[in-house]
Amino acid sequence: MAMFVRADKGNCAACHVITRSANGEPPVFTDFSYDNLGVPSNTDARFYTASFTDPGLAANTNVNDPLLNGKFRVPTLRNIEKTAPYMHNGVFTDLRTIVEFYNSRDTEPQRWGETEYPDTINRSELGNLKLSDREIDAIVAFMKTLTDQI
Repeated sequence: MAMFVRADKGNCAACHVITRSANGEPPVFTDFSYDNLGVPSNTDARFYTASFTDPGLAANTNVNDPLLNGKFRVPTLRNIEKTAPYMHNGVFTDLRTIVEFYNSRDTEPQRWGETEYPDTINRSELGNLKLSDREIDAIVAFMKTLTDQI
């Protein structure tokens, strides 16, 4: 949890809020905001065609703002271990790869490939977190504790 909340490391809690709500409800691990994380295109033909790109929030006809292209709602992390594949386009199949992406999106762009809407990517909160392998593992282990024991 320490890596998850540290502002100088994972800083996951900036968007995946871990505090109780004002009325005392348990945390839902989202701030309900929208963000473009720069997720790579999913080139798996079983899911997407090469000509399709999902504009996210900008697809809403009531929004009509190109600055919102590629922005998707921050999801809850409750039961995240059980909801693969991940991201709006299903490009990631495991939690560790997601944290690796957040950690190195900007330092290893060739590893991740092209993104659909590069002009609206959040570059201030992720992309070069400087996490070690051990710290990545710690964040993944914490996320797995958010899974209900059903």
